[in-house]
Amino acid sequence: AWFNKNKAKLQSQLPKGIFSTRRINHLTHKRHQKINDYIHKTSRFIVDYCVENRIGTIIIGNNDGWKNSINIGKRNNQNFVQIPHTKLIRSIEYKALEFGIGVKITEESYTSKTDNLVLEPLKKHGSNQIKKPSLGKRVKRGLFHSSNGMLINADCNGAIGIARKVVGDLALKPIIDKSIALMPRLMFSF
Repeated sequence: AWFNKNKAKLQSQLPKGIFSTRRINHLTHKRHQKINDYIHKTSRFIVDYCVENRIGTIIIGNNDGWKNSINIGKRNNQNFVQIPHTKLIRSIEYKALEFGIGVKITEESYTSKTDNLVLEPLKKHGSNQIKKPSLGKRVKRGLFHSSNGMLINADCNGAIGIARKVVGDLALKPIIDKSIALMPRLMFSF
């Protein structure tokens, strides 16, 4: 938001027919440097975590065109659309390759609405399945109520769904049964 506001202010002061100045170019360059720094630190943190914990595959959910016609409010739309998700994914891929860690990218539709703790069947993107309500439901932002009565962080529920699309239900059943998925940990290195 800060970058957009300052760039708009500088552009509004330009005479007709002039589209950029050294100040605008400097502002844009500074923003790109900050984004690149953040992308490299984030991707390094993810890969280092996988190396330390002997994780051999990183699974990333991604949807084509997910930034098109998004409606999460004017300011949020502007900020979200400018995040270079593909650049972050590519950075994770090349750093993971150095350590022999595989990266799988999968389409992630319906993963957060599905009750993954009871292995509710995942809907296919673009299929003409009859729309029936999900077994569980989102109680409030960040909290999903499973049909088995358990509460789970909504992002963890979605992550389980994304993983189910790649590795299948059998591989995730032990994690779900031990309730490991119910205990997310936040870790920051910067």
